Amino acid sequence: MPVWVPGVLLHLFLGLHQLHTHDLVDDETFSLAATQHLADTLQRTHGTMALYYLVLWPWARMSHAAAWVRLPSLIFSCIAVVLIGALVGRQAGTSAGRLASIFAALSVPVIQQSVTARSYSMWLVAAALAWYLLDRCLEDEHGRWLHLAFALTVMAMPLIHGMAIVGVAGLGLVILWARPSARQRMMLLIPCVAAAAITGMLYQSGQRGIGVGAADTPIDLATARLFLRGVVFPGVRVSLVLLVIASIGGWRLARNRGATPLDRYRNVGLLVWGPLTALGTFVLLCSVPQSVIARYAFPSALAVAGLLAVAVAPPSADSTTGRPRAVGLSWVSRLATASIIAVMALGLTELPAPNHEWIATFEIVQSNREPGDRIIFVPAEARLGYEAVATATPGTLDLAGPGKPLGTFDRFGSADDSPRIQEGIDDAPRVWIIVRRGDASERFAAELLASEPIAHQYERPRVWRPGPHLVVWLLARHGGGAG
Repeated sequence: MPVWVPGVLLHLFLGLHQLHTHDLVDDETFSLAATQHLADTLQRTHGTMALYYLVLWPWARMSHAAAWVRLPSLIFSCIAVVLIGALVGRQAGTSAGRLASIFAALSVPVIQQSVTARSYSMWLVAAALAWYLLDRCLEDEHGRWLHLAFALTVMAMPLIHGMAIVGVAGLGLVILWARPSARQRMMLLIPCVAAAAITGMLYQSGQRGIGVGAADTPIDLATARLFLRGVVFPGVRVSLVLLVIASIGGWRLARNRGATPLDRYRNVGLLVWGPLTALGTFVLLCSVPQSVIARYAFPSALAVAGLLAVAVAPPSADSTTGRPRAVGLSWVSRLATASIIAVMALGLTELPAPNHEWIATFEIVQSNREPGDRIIFVPAEARLGYEAVATATPGTLDLAGPGKPLGTFDRFGSADDSPRIQEGIDDAPRVWIIVRRGDASERFAAELLASEPIAHQYERPRVWRPGPHLVVWLLARHGGGAG
């Protein structure tokens, strides 16, 4: 049985369980919006996540259900679990490879992104494939197809996510460290340089304005704690313990003596892909909101799983590869393995709790609506969460709000959205206002209620609270009732 089978089956089970625990929210609705305006999205975002949108576009045309839209991410992460198991198996033996796939399958950061409708899992599998192919290329210097596959994978990474360039830089460092022949060194470094050039062009053309803003907090101890929770484990103390164990795995790989480029690559590959790449991302992104840095470094979680596996799998000689191979676990190793699995399983309790606020909101509107109703979303992009549910539900929604009709998934707001709200309700007997809670949104909603024509023409609103993040108001004209 291949070393990765237990891990993939476990990861698939956990992922399928999580696919529909909550509605599509925030950036996930932007992904769905992109599938409705693919050419416009690619133009306005200057190629950001272009390859992911191209993959999701035909997929999302079949269904907008949350589980369906997220399923490609789960498929990508399962492939990544296969690759880390295969890579560690090549470097440290079959038992280590099997454990690497299991640890990766249980990794909270990996599971979180495997059920998120964004490009992160696609980026994860590209990173895993690049490191796996580099291992194969250094083993077979004359493998033309291997080198071509490596080149295409590396150059595609910036088109999946711009922050992949940090991992590409790590690949370049390891190639230089491995010191292959001059010919092979050029073959391997040229794709890395090309990926850097692609990233530079994307950045200059406008990607620098996508998703980047002022930092929530400065780089400090609290930020570092948040980062560890997002890349290693939901608990800081446990994260530190796991990193200590992973460092043992790194030491075991680094101390293996070998005179070939492949040996030198295997000495440091997982260390560079894991801790070093994560640290580089953390330092580089000091101008980005600190709450999202971890997701930009999360591919390192896969390498950390590999290092943990190497640490707890005692090696012995492997007659087929000449590399260490674990043929039987000592009681210490068994205890360490069981403890890591138990702790990582407990970490799964930190995954997002079930939340179907948008489904509840949609059902409130559907069960209380009347002909002629109008609907307003505050802020304007909150309509995407509603539409994701509405278009995934059988039946046609006949409510209309300002701007484009519901169902268009237009993620790009307009400066005249607020005046158009007034135009949209001029002749409406009843108006629904759906507010995504937050200081700015609630303040704007309060101002809207106090403005003309609402304050003088509509009665005090009927209110529903379908969850902690949403409020639904229904306003009726004086004398018209509110259902």
